[in-house]
Amino acid sequence: MQNLRYFTCRDMLGLNSMAGSVLLTGEDLLDKRIIKINTVEVPDIVNWVGEEEFLITTGYPFKDNEETIVDIIPMLAAKKVIGMALKPKRFIKEISDKMIEAAKANGFILIELSEGAVFSSIVRESLEQILAKEMVIMTTADRIAESVIEAVARSDGKNGPETALAEFSSKVGCAAYIKTEDAPPICPPGTQIPDAVAKSTSSGTITEPDGTVYRTAFREISVTGGESEAILVMFIKNREFPEFAFAAADRVLPVLSLEYGKAKSFGKIYEKYKTRFINEWLTDSFLDDTDICAAAGSYGMSISADKLYIVGVLTDSTDEQNSETFARYIRRLGRDHAVTFHNRHYVMVAEASGEAGRKEINELYTKIVNDTRIKDLKLCVSDPVSASDIPKAYAQAENICEICERCSISGDIVSFDELGIYTLLALLPQNNRSVAAFRDRFLKALKDYDAEHGVELVKTLICYYRSGSSIKLTAEKLYTHYNTVCYRLERIRNIIGADIDDEEIKLQIEIAIKLDKLRN
Repeated sequence: MQNLRYFTCRDMLGLNSMAGSVLLTGEDLLDKRIIKINTVEVPDIVNWVGEEEFLITTGYPFKDNEETIVDIIPMLAAKKVIGMALKPKRFIKEISDKMIEAAKANGFILIELSEGAVFSSIVRESLEQILAKEMVIMTTADRIAESVIEAVARSDGKNGPETALAEFSSKVGCAAYIKTEDAPPICPPGTQIPDAVAKSTSSGTITEPDGTVYRTAFREISVTGGESEAILVMFIKNREFPEFAFAAADRVLPVLSLEYGKAKSFGKIYEKYKTRFINEWLTDSFLDDTDICAAAGSYGMSISADKLYIVGVLTDSTDEQNSETFARYIRRLGRDHAVTFHNRHYVMVAEASGEAGRKEINELYTKIVNDTRIKDLKLCVSDPVSASDIPKAYAQAENICEICERCSISGDIVSFDELGIYTLLALLPQNNRSVAAFRDRFLKALKDYDAEHGVELVKTLICYYRSGSSIKLTAEKLYTHYNTVCYRLERIRNIIGADIDDEEIKLQIEIAIKLDKLRN
């Protein structure tokens, strides 16, 4: 693509009508774009100017006070006016050193016009070049937009956004992708997004520690109701954007909006059926590994009969706000994990073979917690199983989840092995008479006594065992006097009629306590 340029300050100085003019400040600013030439001869000049504008004046507004120019230059620069061309001697004697210093300090171009300069000629020549250059740039932008439309038409509706972005990037000479809030970025094939660019939130310049410079430009993509749903991000490395890039982007936005909307609608339908497949997989609706692998492949998931998988159930995601945050995060994560919301929890299925698999699930959990900042998030994971045994693994993970909730088991990531004796106790029917009799043999009388007298014998006994049968530690943990603990322990012995320090009795009582926690 040819190197097209907007009309710049350098172009303006080269005009025939500017012959004899002298550049006083801003030699390094001569390539700034000018979109308008303005002749202003009013005192409140600041109220009548705009961005990328260049002013021409005889100095008439300052004839009674030339120092006013020194004060007004910073104000003009703040409104992003490019510069000013002054014609001295008629209304102001000369362009003073203070004016020049003020222009230098504010990145403002200052030109001294020749005595014979004609304002109308400067304006006419400038506008001619501005319009000519703008016309070439607009024509180029239109051609790029037409090329993008043709490319999308040839694609038969497949991967519309990616096709449009690829054609746009190749014609403009910069990289481009679509950034959304709750999904992975949409990129043309082969596009690598630098981390610094991915983290940026607005147009600008990013300088890496190694000196690499990225320039970014953002454009909003509206789909329904005129609301912005995605962002077109353009970036270029160690170069300026071609000046037709922004005009071309504005013309391509309607195409991207249409294709993105179509892709989004298709994605919702696709995600609906994918979720249905995952839920059926969890509940044993498939016959064998072949059926599972074939169905997963149609939804872009790589499931193999030769690999092992872990089912993870995330608890504390039932809160409406947390659930929405987590759902958005999972969609944006874009990893090859099967994730669904099932039976009040988020459930994920991930490849996990041996220690490497557990390490991966640990890293994923840590990333989820750090990125979503959801507190008290627990991941209950099954043992590794084959694809056809996922229903059993899901049942195990749900069982772990239920036991953790019922028994207040601590830990961020909990597997079946880490439940200890609860894995066996959970298998017992809690309403069985024999189980209830065993549980109540020691605890019922203590609970009745606590209820009648308002003391804490059960709590004291539990703390006593957790403190290694140390009366001193028990008293410290309960913030209770040593003699009070001694009295309570003696009362417990009398009520249950057994030696609570006997190893066999102690084991039975601790099992009864755990059964009671499971029941509650």
